[in-house]
Amino acid sequence: MLLANTALVQGSLAALALALNLYLAQIGFREDFIGLVSFVSVAAIAACAVPAGVLSNRIGPRACIAASGVVTGVAFGVMALSTDPVIILVAGVCTGIGQALVFVPSSPFLMESARPEDRMRVWSIMFATMGAGSVVGSAGAGYLPGIISAAGGLNGDSVVPLRLTLLAGSALVLLSAVPMAFARRAPSGRSIATESMAEARPLDPRTVRGVIMRNSVAVLLIALATGAVFPFFNVFYVEQLGMRVADVGLVFAAGSLLMVPGTLLGPAVGRRLGVVRAIALGRAASVPLFAVVAFAPSISVGVAAYLVRAAFISATWPLDNAFAMELVGTRSRALLAGTRSASWNLGWSVASLTAGQAIVLTGYWTVFL
Repeated sequence: MLLANTALVQGSLAALALALNLYLAQIGFREDFIGLVSFVSVAAIAACAVPAGVLSNRIGPRACIAASGVVTGVAFGVMALSTDPVIILVAGVCTGIGQALVFVPSSPFLMESARPEDRMRVWSIMFATMGAGSVVGSAGAGYLPGIISAAGGLNGDSVVPLRLTLLAGSALVLLSAVPMAFARRAPSGRSIATESMAEARPLDPRTVRGVIMRNSVAVLLIALATGAVFPFFNVFYVEQLGMRVADVGLVFAAGSLLMVPGTLLGPAVGRRLGVVRAIALGRAASVPLFAVVAFAPSISVGVAAYLVRAAFISATWPLDNAFAMELVGTRSRALLAGTRSASWNLGWSVASLTAGQAIVLTGYWTVFL
């Protein structure tokens, strides 16, 4: 049931991520406001991540994940129907709150539902499901506006196709709450499997705090880099490179598609090279590709760099998440997941806000470099 929820959430969020910025640009907002919308949404995730972990421990991860679908779906629907900047920003905050309620509880829920020897494989399947959902969502969001325009005889300047695409994504987010109503609860409130490295040799609180701090700093640094670039890729491709929305959707879908084999190969690479080395090499290999995207001599080269980067980075995330969750015991997993999520979204929000301002002043190239 968690995999079904994940497929629906990732598919809808991929569609919304592609369509929302284009919708905001279509109704007259510039990159600085688009960056502000991204900032308030991701900042809300960061602010609510640790409280979401506490709430998950209190009411259970199933209830949190189900509530997330309702909050996020309604908030995106409001954004799709409004052109008022204040309402859009408030709704953006609500989307962040909703996403915190799914991102944080998912990791402990998955760890508690899988045996220790299966966890790396289950994490890979989880991320492959996320990639597959993103493929469908990105492709759908790329083609749906054109289909709506053709069916309704609308011109290219109409906001209706993008608005209806956003509403379709919102409906899918709402639907994602349904599978969690049928998700299996661990017997007697206990996990199906709790044995981990930390539980085999319990850690003292000071060591646990050190693990959480180091994880948070590493995640923060990655978020600062990616948050400055990824929120603007779709607008960059359309407005700077002249690509069609449908083609951008295909690029995003292809990037998500490459995540699937990348995530499934991750455990094998981790066993061969060692988990930490595999994570480090995958992330290091993806860094130069940012510059290639910005300074590519042609659209095809830039798109190829984007796709190769997606393959490299996707192989590292299931390894990273499974390894991090193994470092602490069951009682600390929600806190670790919350602080990692807070660090990621804090870095992303600050980077996207700063990058949006910089793009308006200096253009895309300096930010991407």
